[in-house]
Amino acid sequence: MIEKQTYALNCDRCEHKWNWKCCECLGLSDKVYKDVVRLTSLHWFCDHCEASALHPETNVEARLLSMVKKLTEQIDKMQAKLEKKADTNDVQDLQKRTDSMFETSQKQVDSKVDTIVTTLNQNVTTVQEYAEDTLKAHMTEDKEEEIEKNNRKNNIIVHGVKESNKSDPEEMTADDCDTLQTV
Repeated sequence: MIEKQTYALNCDRCEHKWNWKCCECLGLSDKVYKDVVRLTSLHWFCDHCEASALHPETNVEARLLSMVKKLTEQIDKMQAKLEKKADTNDVQDLQKRTDSMFETSQKQVDSKVDTIVTTLNQNVTTVQEYAEDTLKAHMTEDKEEEIEKNNRKNNIIVHGVKESNKSDPEEMTADDCDTLQTV
């Protein structure tokens, strides 16, 4: 008895490096599995990793806001200490430098967030396009199979009659008709 080969996918993001799911459990055909493996830009995530992989910007934004808040608090503390100890000119110079550093940091954070959002949008679009293409291919196959079934509805099978060995379809038809008339 020949056993059917089982295909499986491993989570591309998971900390548990051996998080495998068989394609049958995921509802994937062998053809879809082969397409997923062939496309290196397509990734599969387990249920645990999917939410954070598709929507990490919410986690990133929260962490970045927390970091900005902490930086602002530290700046306020430093400013209060400086006002008590430093000359006004020194404080103003420090304020300018601090503002400049804050602006630079803010631009870097904004740039990184934009990059992450752009990458996520591209990945979502790529996955959606692949899913649409796969569905279209399956629908086309189903339509072709239905047409083939309809074309075979009027076929007749005659048992015990030797098949024609002609290669030309017209000759084959003529030979089959001659054989059937002699039976």
